[in-house]
Amino acid sequence: MRSNLYRKEMIDAGGAPALVYVASEERPGQPRPSYLEGILAGAERLGIAAPYRDGITAWGRPVLPWLVEHVLSDYALDLNGIHGPAHWLRVRENGLALAAMTPDADAAVVELLALLHDCRRWDEGRDIGHGERAAKHARQLARDGLLRLDAAQLGLLIEACTGHEHRGTSADAERVLDLAVSSGSRGLC
Repeated sequence: MRSNLYRKEMIDAGGAPALVYVASEERPGQPRPSYLEGILAGAERLGIAAPYRDGITAWGRPVLPWLVEHVLSDYALDLNGIHGPAHWLRVRENGLALAAMTPDADAAVVELLALLHDCRRWDEGRDIGHGERAAKHARQLARDGLLRLDAAQLGLLIEACTGHEHRGTSADAERVLDLAVSSGSRGLC
């Protein structure tokens, strides 16, 4: 272990001392590939309870609270507007339902698309270019290490963000179909 990445601390863990390693980097980010899998394998070998392991597993999800906070921190519109977080959650719910019924669906891309597709709107109207702005933001989040996607997933997310404003109607049900289903021959799902 390189000493500049972590520091050792002894803490009280329910009446027993425990050695923990605290990261020196305080900025949120995604764990490196295979890190969580190793932690989970060790927890299972040690007989750690399943609910605790489930909590660890959740940190591998593509959309975590700190990412939502980051996206909302510079969202330009009213949070209660028609294209705000409530809309994003409906898109997520419907997109994941469609993904569950679609072979080879990528739920991580669907979840991130739901969060990001309207995050760079300037108004609640047509707002030409908001999809391209969302795609640019997704690229920046990836460069900053805040998205856990491979190159193909990132390309698909960018394509879907860019194209979502050019397909279908603004009704949520139809928009979800546009977001989660066909994006050329490869498709999002």
